[in-house]
Formats: sequence, structure tokens, C-alpha cells
Amino acid sequence: GEVGVTKDDIKSAFLSPEFLREIELYEAGGDAAVTQQLGSGKEATSVNRYQVAYPKFFTDFIAKSYDVRRNANIVKDAVVALFGEPCKSANRRYYNIIQLKSDLERLLKEQPEQTSTAEYTQDNEIELPY
Repeated sequence: GEVGVTKDDIKSAFLSPEFLREIELYEAGGDAAVTQQLGSGKEATSVNRYQVAYPKFFTDFIAKSYDVRRNANIVKDAVVALFGEPCKSANRRYYNIIQLKSDLERLLKEQPEQTSTAEYTQDNEIELPY
């Protein structure tokens, strides 16, 4: 049988320095793209300049590594599990890019602590937690 992509696979892809770099690249070029998209830029408020679309931004990033076309909801579920519910406007959902970066940096700092369940002894033997 075919091995599918799990929610944990998707979450670990988002908890990577590569995803943080993707957000920073988007942030660096996002203002110009939004201003161009809105025409003169007069309508570009601080809210719509600094946001990433949910789930499109996340799905585009994941599509580089995983084929999630058969189960698009797995990406949505992973994003909400990591970063909480997205903000809503009248016609779209989004995450504030500054808050998203802050949350991701915090999660990246916490990640090694959560994954290490065994402790090393002085003899470099692994002491299991049970």
C-alpha cells in the first residue's frame, strides 16, 4: 500500500528553519507585491500588508515537499494545531505575519526540549524515562 503523509509530517515541515526563511522572504517582498496588487497603494493598510493567506501560503510551501492534493485538510489541520485559528475578514482568512514569525520562533526554540525524552548519563548511555 501507499504510505500517506501524516499531520505530524506536515507539522515538522512547518517547524523548520526553511519555513521561517520562507516567511521572511515573503515579508521582504510582500509589501511591494500587495502595493502593486492594490494599484496605487493608497488602500494598502498595515493589516493587509503584513498577512499571509490561509491556507494558500502554507499549502504552497508544503507542496514543494509533499503531495497533499488528495487530502488538503491535513495542511489546514496542521497549521491550526501549530498556530491557532486564523484571523477572519469579510472574505478571507489570514495570519498576521509578525505574530506568525513570533510564534514560529518560539516553537523552534521549544522544539529540542520536547523531542528529547531520554536523558544522557555521565557514561553517555541513554537513560529511558520509564
